[in-house]
Amino acid sequence: MNRLLQTGFALICFAGCSGRPSAISPPKVNATAAAAAAIEQYDRNGDGQLAKDEWSMSPALSAVANQYDKNGDGILSPGEIAEGIARWQATGVGARMVPFEVRLNGQPLAGATVRLVPAPFLGGAVKEASGETSQGGGQFDMKPEDKPSNAPNMRLMQPGLYQVEITHPKTKIPAKYNTATTLGIEVTSSNPDSKGAVWLLSTK
Repeated sequence: MNRLLQTGFALICFAGCSGRPSAISPPKVNATAAAAAAIEQYDRNGDGQLAKDEWSMSPALSAVANQYDKNGDGILSPGEIAEGIARWQATGVGARMVPFEVRLNGQPLAGATVRLVPAPFLGGAVKEASGETSQGGGQFDMKPEDKPSNAPNMRLMQPGLYQVEITHPKTKIPAKYNTATTLGIEVTSSNPDSKGAVWLLSTK
């Protein structure tokens, strides 16, 4: 089954196909409370909003700043953050299949582990996902205890905001991709697309 069909299968069947698992609800994130928590965590000057030097401390927010900043002023207000979070919740998608690829210096990197850590301001509602590459590609999966009870054997992850940590047991990968990561991703019903997430790493 190719990646496009896999993604479509997850999205369609969880919407209520006959004889398939019933719908999986999106993570229960209070968008307003999550936005307030983000402001509390990263607002260093106490003005109740996040300028670039503040939201850039969060890889997850950095990944979506341009999309969330609706008025283009370079600042994320609580309302903009809440609206952004509410958008991926409103799709009704609770879990989906997400393939990914890792390349290092232009070459596929097999044996890499990619860990998606939910943004802390989401309050624990979104669960961690991870995967390992084979010939450079892989697919994310949640821990068994976090999986939907009606789809325990499928490789799934939840929509949400994540920081990305990429490691390898033998190949040294710069800290900016793991222990001091600058990588983030927003997973929604349509992002990444059917081709999956792609990370292009460099040792330079």
